Amino acid sequence: MYRATRYQHVYVNDVACNTFGYTAEELLTLPLSKLKPAQDQHAETDRQLVDSGIITFDTELMTKAGVIMPCEVHLQLFTLHGEQMVLVIARDITERKIYEESLRESEERYRTLFNELSDMVFLRALDVAGNAFRLEYVNEVACTTLGYTREELLTLSSKALSPIHTDYHAELDRKLQQRHDMTFDADILTKDGVSIPCEVHAHTFTLQGKAMVLVFYRNITERKKFEERLQESEERYRTFFHQLTDMVFLREFLTGDHASHFTYVNEMACRVLGYTSEELLATPMDQIIPGSSHRYDVVIQELSQWHDVIWERMVVTKDGHQIPCEVRAHLFTLHGKPMVLVIARDITERKRIDADRYRYQHELRSLTSEVIVAEMHERQRLAMILHDKIGQMLVLARYRVDEQEASAASYHAAKGWHEMAELLQQIITASRTLTYELCPPPLYEGGVANALRWLACELNEQSGIHFSVTTGMDTDKYHINIRDFVYWSTRELLLNVVKHAKAHRAQVSLREEGDSIIINVSDDGCGFLPPANASPNNVAGFGLFSIRERLHLLGGSCQIVSAPGQGTSITLTVATDALSEKTGIL
Repeated sequence: MYRATRYQHVYVNDVACNTFGYTAEELLTLPLSKLKPAQDQHAETDRQLVDSGIITFDTELMTKAGVIMPCEVHLQLFTLHGEQMVLVIARDITERKIYEESLRESEERYRTLFNELSDMVFLRALDVAGNAFRLEYVNEVACTTLGYTREELLTLSSKALSPIHTDYHAELDRKLQQRHDMTFDADILTKDGVSIPCEVHAHTFTLQGKAMVLVFYRNITERKKFEERLQESEERYRTFFHQLTDMVFLREFLTGDHASHFTYVNEMACRVLGYTSEELLATPMDQIIPGSSHRYDVVIQELSQWHDVIWERMVVTKDGHQIPCEVRAHLFTLHGKPMVLVIARDITERKRIDADRYRYQHELRSLTSEVIVAEMHERQRLAMILHDKIGQMLVLARYRVDEQEASAASYHAAKGWHEMAELLQQIITASRTLTYELCPPPLYEGGVANALRWLACELNEQSGIHFSVTTGMDTDKYHINIRDFVYWSTRELLLNVVKHAKAHRAQVSLREEGDSIIINVSDDGCGFLPPANASPNNVAGFGLFSIRERLHLLGGSCQIVSAPGQGTSITLTVATDALSEKTGIL
């Protein structure tokens, strides 16, 4: 460190003493000429230092033993106690110089490499004065692309190769002198005057003590065409977004930025929300979509993972009116920057339709429930008619026939009355059986479980199939409508086993799951391939189809698992509130 006005050293560190072979006292009193023999550039160095305050350059310094040492010198001007001082940092660049020498020796190898490159390569001197420079080296690609021979290119001036004014090259070289590396776009002219757009990368280095610029020109004609097509595409998409019936917003993808604004909105968003485009771009997102700041971190996390997020939110207009919207956010990259495209669709009409559909479904469900209950009541009424009226009349008829048989005058007459009595008995038995099937006493006297066990025994005697019944719940606590529906639905499944399964064994199980009763009937029969769509013709008969459709209308479900030769398992899910009166549980 030395005083700027008197070149008087005021401080040196130990490294400086050790490097140059002086003591600290010697260095502090040593004239500058002893360290830097070449004095011709001092004035220019001082001028640059005064202009910029900081400069860096390469020079040679001499040790006490007279050894010349190449150094990179960094000078910084500052004020200390009201006096201008210069901080000097000198770095030994002997190794770098040796490396540069090796680089020069390998020039031929790199020349071969440059000739094999697909880019145009030029080598010229660094010129900050604005002179029309000439090239010192070009590769084969440059000659082929521009249409010159190598000799022609090496004799051409910069004006023949570039449509840019020479002053621009001088400015570039001045910037290169400071940065050493630059990349930019520029045009280059071929021999026949065609301008080729190029991406230019310039790098400065020292070759045999001379500042040089190595320039790579990459033909970007195709990239420029693509960028033009992209620009046209952006314009088309901009027009498309303005014509959409949905509201479109664009904003940057910024984590933690809850109060950010939109960077683009379409005309529909302005028209629906009642803002001008300028007002909407200046309005915070949370004011347009209330509560979005509370979900912001969650949405950001979901976008980072899935790139697409859909949710429903209320969007607020300028006058405070709330519009229900389906909001879709999509993460994408635009000009290297992560962006979020937000599309808000007014779903007011859809909400109204959903409400109407829900009301219609509720009415249909209620109607179906009433039909099922009416069917149960009608079954009970028919059973009572069979038992109390038709049954009694049949018994009375049988009694009268028996009397006629006893008082018959001849054998043939008695035989006729006997045959009639037997026929009446068969009718009485069939009537009683039908009465049991319409309104089985075990169902109303002993509950669903007992009724299913009684049914299993009956079907076992008729078909030879062994049925077992397992109940893990108390079905009798439910309303009679639910108990009836569970019994008759299970009965239909068991009859299907008898009719179609060709099974040896079948199991029935009942259990509770939340607000539903789960019925499962499984068999070891022949099985079948369940169709994709249920209809009366393809779901093992009308009975099962009817159960499936009724369950669907009542909010339940029917699941069929079967395969040829692997038996069948049918599971019914019955919603307990569908057939209940008021509360549904007694």
